[in-house]
Amino acid sequence: MQNWKIFPKLAKLDDDTLVFLAPLNPIAKLHLVNIDDIDPIVREILANPEKFVGSNGLKNMVMMEKTKIGQVDKNQ
Repeated sequence: MQNWKIFPKLAKLDDDTLVFLAPLNPIAKLHLVNIDDIDPIVREILANPEKFVGSNGLKNMVMMEKTKIGQVDKNQ
């Protein structure tokens, strides 16, 4: 969501509706992610690149999440 900071200022209508000053398709889905939500994932990737470079990153991320909540031995 912080990525919107690079766009021109949003226009605010009288009814508090925000207008994006970028050409967007009316049916386009915007995938907004707060950087605070992905921080643990990015930290893990940067701290342990050997686990993720050239591998199935999704599988490793699932293992990381299970390890974090105590479902998998950390040595696996």
